[in-house]
Amino acid sequence: MTPARQRPTSSSEGEVVATGRLTDPPGVVFDLDGTLIDSEPSWARGFSLGLAQVLEAHGHGTHDLRPEDMARFQGGRVPDTVAATLADLGLDAALDAGETRQVVQAVIDWVCADVAAAPVPIPEAVELAHALHRRGIRLAVASSSALPFIDAALEVLGLREAIPVRTSAIDLPRGKPDPLVYVLTLHEMGLPASRVVAIEDSPVGVESAVRAGLRCVWFMPGAPDAERADRVRALKAADTGSGTLAAQVDALVAPVPHLRADDVLRMIGADAR
Repeated sequence: MTPARQRPTSSSEGEVVATGRLTDPPGVVFDLDGTLIDSEPSWARGFSLGLAQVLEAHGHGTHDLRPEDMARFQGGRVPDTVAATLADLGLDAALDAGETRQVVQAVIDWVCADVAAAPVPIPEAVELAHALHRRGIRLAVASSSALPFIDAALEVLGLREAIPVRTSAIDLPRGKPDPLVYVLTLHEMGLPASRVVAIEDSPVGVESAVRAGLRCVWFMPGAPDAERADRVRALKAADTGSGTLAAQVDALVAPVPHLRADDVLRMIGADAR
């Protein structure tokens, strides 16, 4: 990216100063799992091992979960996934609330350790975060994952200093696709939705962002044009209880196979020079 010109340029989003950074900058909120870091294999192993560990310790036998068993939980919260998995296995009545919390904690602990030991960053997204940070854009993470995992992941990605605002939906009354995690993130950033863009990889995450009023880059690396179009059509047809998302998706969502800093800067009205 070329440096900003020496002449400051005024805009509704602040000024571009000689350093190339913005004063009164807008913001970008990243999802974490599947966006900044490829953690899905770790979560699949973590759910399987964490569940087996607690079940065996309490005399309930062991159960192995396949990665494909976990696919439908993409973008979801650990407690919700644990509850649904136990119900699928017919074990929801076998574990009390304390044992279920132990499963949740075992999963989180295992995945934090796994990601710290062998992180798999998603290079385009990590590079984008660094590029936006250099420009002075305010950065945040809004994730369904627990804060210890968010912190561990950002540390190994080298983004701990770049992304100071981190919001977890794990203990909220409602997780994604509900917009609450994004509403709270905007509050922490001190910015209105009109000045913030979300970067998401899953339908539930995109829905959460647009229901909070954010423009959203839907990052679908490797997906051909036809597949991206199918995913967008499915999301537009999603029923929120008060109608479909068609209008919000048309107005706010940009499905892309690649992430480019200049494109994101233009979306938030920042000078891309």
